[in-house]
Amino acid sequence: MLRIPLYILILFANLDIVSLQPSADTIIGTWLNDEKSANIEIYKEDDKYFGKIVWLKEPKTPEGKTKTDVNNPDRDLRERPIVGLTIIYDLEYDDGEWVDGTVYSAKQGRTANCEITIKPDGNLLEITASKFGFSRTKIWTRI
Repeated sequence: MLRIPLYILILFANLDIVSLQPSADTIIGTWLNDEKSANIEIYKEDDKYFGKIVWLKEPKTPEGKTKTDVNNPDRDLRERPIVGLTIIYDLEYDDGEWVDGTVYSAKQGRTANCEITIKPDGNLLEITASKFGFSRTKIWTRI
């Protein structure tokens, strides 16, 4: 019977764990939201990650006008077009996760804290928004 020293097994076990951890820029790309109604491009500025809406399934109102940020609590921002709107701010990469960010919901006109993890295959993103002790996780798909 072949005997492998314990320290070698531990070394290989640790290598497997490290190789499963995504790199910081794995998050960069375009993602389809869970409702399949918008594409969000995640990009990097300096050492932080941001996300903006780059496509809407229905970019116009029933009246044929460009959809704008009508639910924003700041009246001065309600005319901003939804396409091009930054909705994820200031995420930082930390040990396989993107944390300490903010997410904005144009549909509700609210912000929340957010963190993101990516499934091992790199094609599914879990975005968790938290506010006042409550959280909600949604799954986005890489395009």
